[in-house]
Amino acid sequence: MEDPRALSLGILNSMILMSSMFPLQRLSEVDQEISMMAKFMSLYIRAQLIYTNCIQSPAWSKLSLETQSSAQNGILKTQIESLLQICLKMQYGFSGLSPNEYGIIIQLKLRVLALQLAYIAHGSSGSALAPCQNLLEQAELVQKYLEQNGNIIPDDFTQALFLLLDSTNDPKPGTLSSKFLPYFEQYPIQLVSFSSLVRSLCITKYTEPACI
Repeated sequence: MEDPRALSLGILNSMILMSSMFPLQRLSEVDQEISMMAKFMSLYIRAQLIYTNCIQSPAWSKLSLETQSSAQNGILKTQIESLLQICLKMQYGFSGLSPNEYGIIIQLKLRVLALQLAYIAHGSSGSALAPCQNLLEQAELVQKYLEQNGNIIPDDFTQALFLLLDSTNDPKPGTLSSKFLPYFEQYPIQLVSFSSLVRSLCITKYTEPACI
């Protein structure tokens, strides 16, 4: 049974995030100088909202149950796909981020890839082998980036995932995702600010390149 206090806190956080999106959208229309930063922050906040909706949804809480409806599955799948598109847009659609800020975005994308693997392994009939391999490869790339750019300290979710992967000799999609399922609620997305002057790269289609 869900903790009502945790649920209330999640709803409150969502309301705060939603209320902060409107002034950012307004700034993006009025002030050209900070337009790109306002758009970038709006994307980051939108990602947090979708993420919160995912992990608080009935579909997510019943991932391992056979009674889960296909309608719930479909909604969760769509939300995760939207979340991944936002991450790719932030990663490849803007320039000017500092190494630390870029590290925040690629860690968020890594979290979403883990979310996607958990959904596929426990909430769908599709093969989770390719998503699992992709998660492992992306985790390695993220870890290398953080180490090579001033030893950036990973966020709590990323650190926990790194430790889990390091201690797992033969990661199987179902077993691995079962172990990190609690991490999503245990380690919420950090509230951060971005101070760099970002610029749009005017990319209209976002696909996953071979490297970060």
